[in-house]
Amino acid sequence: MACMGKTKALFALAGAMVLALGLGCSSKADEAETDGTTNNMDSGGTAMVTASQVSDLLNARCATCHSGAEAKEELHLDSIEGFLKGGEHGAVVVAGNAAESKVLKHMRGDDGFKRMPPPPNDPLTAEQIKMVEDWINAGAKAE
Repeated sequence: MACMGKTKALFALAGAMVLALGLGCSSKADEAETDGTTNNMDSGGTAMVTASQVSDLLNARCATCHSGAEAKEELHLDSIEGFLKGGEHGAVVVAGNAAESKVLKHMRGDDGFKRMPPPPNDPLTAEQIKMVEDWINAGAKAE
């Protein structure tokens, strides 16, 4: 019977050690990966994202439909300046407030917003959306 108590205590101690080690260690797998780049985290756990990284993503995934004279919704996503300007329905980015930014609602297909990019295109990954979210929450600076 006494042995049973010691066994439980050892398992509890081992579990606590594993948890403590896991919280204190990080690896490349723990860092937010986006479009082939790795972001540093600030002290609040938000990825440090540059306008250049966001621009690269938008150019790769959105500019096919949102650029040039025929840009859908007059929203130009081939530059950060166009992204910040918005389109025929107004701003899509609320600097410092990703939750109120229409672009994220479109990227996720939330709140009745049409998901972008539309099918048959693959949706953006959670990591890609998080990158845009972190950049917007950090103030959406054009650099």
